[in-house]
Amino acid sequence: MPMPSPPHKSAPVKPGAKSSGDFGDPRLTNVELRPVASDQRRLTLTDVAVLWGAAAIGPTTYAAASLQVGWRTGLVIVCCTSVLVAILTQPLGRTAVRYGLGFVAVSRAAFGVQGARLPIVLRLLAGVAGVAFVSAELGGWTARLVIAALPIAGIGDGPWGRYGAWVGGAPYVVLAWWVAKGGMARVRRVSRVALTAAVLIAFALVVWAGIASRGFGDGLSRPGAFSWGEVWRGAALVALPLFANLASCSDWLRFRVANDAQRGGCRPWLWRLVPLCMAPVAVGLAFVGVLLMSSARAVGDTARASPIPDAASFGGVGAGGVAVLLCLALWLAAAPLFGLYSSALAVCGLWPRRVGFGRGLSVCLAGAVVLAPLFAATGVGGRVVVALLAAIAAVVGVLLADELVVRRGRVLLDELFTFGRHYGPWLGVSGGGLVAVAVGGVLHPEVVPLVQRGLTAAANQSPALRYLVGEGALGLGCFGSLAVAAVVYVAWAPAERKAIAACKRYWAGRRQGSPARLESSATTDVTNPHWMADKDD
Repeated sequence: MPMPSPPHKSAPVKPGAKSSGDFGDPRLTNVELRPVASDQRRLTLTDVAVLWGAAAIGPTTYAAASLQVGWRTGLVIVCCTSVLVAILTQPLGRTAVRYGLGFVAVSRAAFGVQGARLPIVLRLLAGVAGVAFVSAELGGWTARLVIAALPIAGIGDGPWGRYGAWVGGAPYVVLAWWVAKGGMARVRRVSRVALTAAVLIAFALVVWAGIASRGFGDGLSRPGAFSWGEVWRGAALVALPLFANLASCSDWLRFRVANDAQRGGCRPWLWRLVPLCMAPVAVGLAFVGVLLMSSARAVGDTARASPIPDAASFGGVGAGGVAVLLCLALWLAAAPLFGLYSSALAVCGLWPRRVGFGRGLSVCLAGAVVLAPLFAATGVGGRVVVALLAAIAAVVGVLLADELVVRRGRVLLDELFTFGRHYGPWLGVSGGGLVAVAVGGVLHPEVVPLVQRGLTAAANQSPALRYLVGEGALGLGCFGSLAVAAVVYVAWAPAERKAIAACKRYWAGRRQGSPARLESSATTDVTNPHWMADKDD
């Protein structure tokens, strides 16, 4: 008869960490950042599938299939990009599910407890800027629709695109803030309802568009002018917001049920396939965009690549109002979790001792409300968001390399929440992650045009080179930055740790011993009870 395994021994308490059952150094953790115990995890397979579907929602997904390559090629681009991102989620979510760790703690394993401030700040800025930009766009169209009540052919004209964005966009931000304030319990319920409502409203709009344009017009029969530059650009437009969601997927995957008893007999391979829910949602939204834009061109001879003006072009104020409901449903399915919830946790990661989730959420709300009219007035919102999202692509490359090659699924849990000697040994900063992000940043979209000009001049303006580096600069910067950052991190991080180990052996007088490795989050004796309550606050 096999002997039972000995009870787990907790890791030694680090200098500066609290005792009496508290977890980690108070300068690095609070209740929102702690690992989630197994009995606190209540996201079922259906919940996770809905949240992965919500991750594929975005204005770029709606407009992706309207590129010059043609709508069929555009849908293929959307499908392939979504599947690629879904495959990348497998390693990034492994540590979150096993140990109950969020984005802040996972990023510390690659960048160090202090160096992790870089990816945390990037994720915070991208989340707040994304909420501000999208709410300004939706708010501007909503304000013009409500105020104009005129022939909708002029819905895109007038000053309301600049000055009405805050008035129309503020309710979107406040609603997202209210949902995020209730934590994962409220987010998962609202996402279910909102995604279901979005499907029904989109179906009604498509039927309306088909009747109004008598078959969606000739937009579906026009051949596309295929070019690799447009393919690269389309793939990047779909992938960039998905990369931001991918980087912070640990924030909600840590609430996924962790053992067979909680799964209720669910087979493990189903959990591995559930991120693929992004693909049908993204393709469906892109196809709805194709039909609405084609109908808008047929009736109003113009398309704005946004549901509200497209619907108003073929259906007047009534169709525009239905499109507002569609945008609101899509917004509530995605924005609270990926725009505000993860951003608030990033604020907690920057100032764990001083900022809790509620205050962090208020900071994100204030930032989005302030940036929305600024983006609408200056017109730089899209460029700022793309720049931030492209920078996150390098961070995703580092996290993937750290999970697959360097750590290989293992983690020293105690060291992520203390100023330890393993993660970030040089004053809490791991040079490998920072160097990899810096090198990957060479392919940033703001830098690639400079490279393109130099290469085209050297190649005497070769057409092939212009397509590869010029028109496809956004795609090259997006995917190239991820790949380069991953390769640099794999080459740098092991060498850095070997050098540090050699230095430590040389200075033999330093403290000896190694923290215990926790193989299961059930043994951590820490919990995050506030955000998975059965009832909302």
